[in-house]
Amino acid sequence: MSKSKTRIADVAAAAGVSMATVDRVLNARGGVSESVHVRVLEAARRLKIDRVLHATPGRWLRVAVLMQAPTIHFYAELAESFEALELSLEAQHVRCGMSFYPSLEPAVVAAALREASTHADALITVAYQHPLVNEAIADIAARMPVVTLASDIPDSGRLAYVGSDNLAAGRVAGELMGRFIGREPGTVLVITGSRGFLGHAEREDGFRQTIAGFAGIEVLPTAMSHEDPLSTVTVVEAALNARADLRGIYNISVGDEGVAATLSRHTGVRPFFIGHDLTRSNTDLLARRAMDVVLEQNPGAQAAEAMQHVLASFGRAARPVTRPYPVSVVLHANLPQISRSCGEG
Repeated sequence: MSKSKTRIADVAAAAGVSMATVDRVLNARGGVSESVHVRVLEAARRLKIDRVLHATPGRWLRVAVLMQAPTIHFYAELAESFEALELSLEAQHVRCGMSFYPSLEPAVVAAALREASTHADALITVAYQHPLVNEAIADIAARMPVVTLASDIPDSGRLAYVGSDNLAAGRVAGELMGRFIGREPGTVLVITGSRGFLGHAEREDGFRQTIAGFAGIEVLPTAMSHEDPLSTVTVVEAALNARADLRGIYNISVGDEGVAATLSRHTGVRPFFIGHDLTRSNTDLLARRAMDVVLEQNPGAQAAEAMQHVLASFGRAARPVTRPYPVSVVLHANLPQISRSCGEG
């Protein structure tokens, strides 16, 4: 028996299928169910057969990606990351179906999740916790891989969560805020989009736990922006008008541009300002010193890892190691030189 036939026979034995089935998978002839296709590829990988490792999948894989509207900088750049991924994955027969929530009402979000998954093989989503949303994700996860991105929905049956350690990010923000404010007493404003987003709740909890160790700093009741940049501006304006001792602002959610613009009009001492996500907009704010700290979570890398989890479920990639992304602290001092030059020019 030839070496090639021996290899096919080995894969067939390991996968528990016929040699003809292995031949159809190796040569992308079709006529094989997805579960059998995955089993054959996994067997081939275990046996380290290079030909199979690089074989083009036999059918197109449809991955639904659902998140908030790209009118928000973070989601716009996350969408760009998935668009770039789709181009790079064309050889693996992968298509991304991008869609956005019409609103953040729980019933609307749940309906959008179900609709996005209707003609898909897998789902990647940024969503918040609510009984209707959790139920929709659990139903979808029962029939296809679901990956939660940026904010987790545990106990939903999802395949994996890809994102930062948000509790640690909040602790870092609290440590920085306390150290920068120093010993002079004052108040700090925390703005969150919604505690339904587990990531937001964890950031706030970590922040409050850490800053409690700094004497003289009072954290005001949490303000809610409901993920609306205009609401963020309203919240900041109200706090500045109400508290002459406002020393710091920690914006967990959206609207950093509006915060910076509001602070630029403020006649008193500018509060220390911390936000999240090194978008192009926040890079510019740091470069102009209109913002003090950005805690970065690398959405491009997270998008790639989320897609790898999906591909691994279909035997088209190795399963990535699941771990929270480390917290990256970005200030004016450690911006890339090109960004600082553009912002200051």
